[in-house]
Amino acid sequence: MTLNIHPRIPAQAAALTKALAAVLMAASVLLTGCALGGGQESPSLPRSQAVILRLAETMPENHPSARAMAYFAEMVNRETQGRVTVKIYYNGSLGTPTEIIEQVKFGGIAMARVNVLELSEEVESIRKYFVPSNFAGGDAQTEWIHSNEETLRDECQMDRITPLVWYYPDFRCFYGTDSTFLDKKDLEGKKIESSESALMAEIFRDMGIELAGSVNTNTYKSLISGNIDGAESSFSEFICNNYDQYIHFVTKNDAWCLPDVMIINTENLTSLSKEDREAVEKCAQSTYQYQKQSMEQFHQVWVETLTEEPEVSFSEGAFR
Repeated sequence: MTLNIHPRIPAQAAALTKALAAVLMAASVLLTGCALGGGQESPSLPRSQAVILRLAETMPENHPSARAMAYFAEMVNRETQGRVTVKIYYNGSLGTPTEIIEQVKFGGIAMARVNVLELSEEVESIRKYFVPSNFAGGDAQTEWIHSNEETLRDECQMDRITPLVWYYPDFRCFYGTDSTFLDKKDLEGKKIESSESALMAEIFRDMGIELAGSVNTNTYKSLISGNIDGAESSFSEFICNNYDQYIHFVTKNDAWCLPDVMIINTENLTSLSKEDREAVEKCAQSTYQYQKQSMEQFHQVWVETLTEEPEVSFSEGAFR
């Protein structure tokens, strides 16, 4: 699956690439100035002795968070002088999010980029922190996470998982083939596909929505057959699945934000040398601004594209 960049917006796509390249260059200069290991260079290890960390990514390479993974891998290789290599597997090639997290927990996969919806299935104790009513929006949630990273880290490490960086959340959206969902009343009693997680089930229950299963490759068939009334997902997932080409009613969901997070198996992290462990952690943190700008640019390009598309009705919802 590849990200669908419509040919009618080449200038916007080019601007996005140029802006992100500038961010990458600035962050690289900043990171290079941080003296890892007291400023002394360590000799590069032979390839046969290098540590290879497999990183599972469920989205294609052009997804905003997936781009941050590529940036992370590049920085780690440079800052450890090849002693640590991060190899990324895109498009869910290593399994579903649930399978990936389970493998990270037991060390079958070293690292992954997942969403809190899936992570909270494995680390149930963090679920209570991400109930939408706790936050006024994405900025408030991000501020809370940054103030409580140690608490989240401690709770995840009890399940042998260490979060390296929490990302700026994508906004969510509702969509369907026949009508627009604009507020809570439009959703009452409706069967909506989304993520089959306990956190999402709780969110849906509070809004009087029936969670009808998980969004998947058959979602469109379920919509046109009438088996479901609509679906809900992150906006980037909607675009990456090319749903904009045949689902014509899309509404921005202002009610909740659910962040992505980069995780690593705790034993894999602690087995690294102190110098390389600090480099990996520093590189991960350095991807936050890159991912945030990538996500914001993604939103700008695609919201404008859908707004101008005559066959698509893109609306701002009021679900709070």
